[in-house]
Amino acid sequence: MRLRIRFLLGALFISLLTFIEPAAYAVSTLPSAPTNITQSAIAGGVRVAWSAPIDLATGIIGYKLEYSSSGTSGTWITSATVSGSTYTYDILGLSQTATYVRVTASATSGFGTPGYPWTKLYRTVTKTRSGNDIVYESGYGVTSGDFAPSNPSLSFTRIRYRMEDSFTAGTLNYADVDFYKWAASGAPVETTTSATIAPTISNLQVLSPTSGGTIQTNVSDLNVYSSIYNTVNYPTTITNRTGGIGRLEIWPWNYAQALSTLTPAGDGGSYDVNDTSAGASGYGSFQVHDVTNSASLSTIFAWNDHAVTNVDIGFGNGTPTSGNGDWTFCGTTGPTCSQPIYFALTIFVNAPVTPLIANSTTSISLASTAKKGVAVSITATSNLNGFYTFTTNGKRIAGCYKKVTTGSGLFSATCTWKPTFGGFQTVLAVFSNAAAGYTGSQAASTIFISKRTTLR
Repeated sequence: MRLRIRFLLGALFISLLTFIEPAAYAVSTLPSAPTNITQSAIAGGVRVAWSAPIDLATGIIGYKLEYSSSGTSGTWITSATVSGSTYTYDILGLSQTATYVRVTASATSGFGTPGYPWTKLYRTVTKTRSGNDIVYESGYGVTSGDFAPSNPSLSFTRIRYRMEDSFTAGTLNYADVDFYKWAASGAPVETTTSATIAPTISNLQVLSPTSGGTIQTNVSDLNVYSSIYNTVNYPTTITNRTGGIGRLEIWPWNYAQALSTLTPAGDGGSYDVNDTSAGASGYGSFQVHDVTNSASLSTIFAWNDHAVTNVDIGFGNGTPTSGNGDWTFCGTTGPTCSQPIYFALTIFVNAPVTPLIANSTTSISLASTAKKGVAVSITATSNLNGFYTFTTNGKRIAGCYKKVTTGSGLFSATCTWKPTFGGFQTVLAVFSNAAAGYTGSQAASTIFISKRTTLR
């Protein structure tokens, strides 16, 4: 059994440049996932916004909006389909429970790859560890106060990895994958080894000797999109796909060619889509593979040997000159594994959003008659907490401006009013709430004010 052992040679300076993301080659006649998807809670629903897919294929004719309370396969409910020129939609009629959403573009040939609102957890633009630790971008690492450590219990059902590199300023190679987390129920392809750690916010960091742990598992509903199509540095092609089966091999350890228990199996005589973690600190692996077709297993991207200057980085299957199919050893061999001037790995999840309570409804209660100069009690009730302003005949009632509601379930505020003149008068209660996404509500009632009959 051959173990990979490398040693830290020194720190690497990475030039941070501005890159233009190229349009990737077409997946098929189907569009890729919509981009820049955002979600926000509104009254009784979720407001979703998005941009067009990178790969427009034969032209976008519409978008499908879906939601789910669990965010798992088979639970998605279609809320609406909208035109291809629409880029925002409000999914309404939802209860106040965590809700997942997604957007799918359609072309004349059908619906493409679903897209999700992504929350960034971790990001590194440094390909070499600092001692035993990954070097993270400010705010997106493992330090107290960074996003992930500040949100350890964040819910999610899907994970997204995006790896990028460049050898020439102004160009960018990338591969973007997302999939259901490997603990998702009802996914029979998610066969795991005994060493696999649970998919928690903390465990999604780039594993290092400091963090420990091993992730070696198949994952379901794999979506792949990349720019890798017979490029100079990566002469193989990544198959863009939706709904495939992926494999993760992520650990901070050395590893061997011996096969794990995962199926479909790889080649026990080479480093490829199925190796075995040796459990000794040193080398390191962050590999994502496509195992959808058991006759054509392939690497999507690999970042190995985090402890040295010349790391192993590659997209697609490695070539003979790179050493192995998963790019193992390529940092010390030919031009197919030259060191990029820019590198980045970003990790995301699809966190849910909880809709706000539906818009308020207001009712008003007061006597049908009253007398001039005698106090009248006016009570307004809403299904939301907030405040009421009371007016009569268009003028604000003294002492009844922004009266804060009290109670629970139903919330009410009371105004005490002394009419100053007789006749029929209209009393209006106007409700407001400071939360974004709500519209006000109001209710009115007419009261007859008679002359006072007692002496003062």
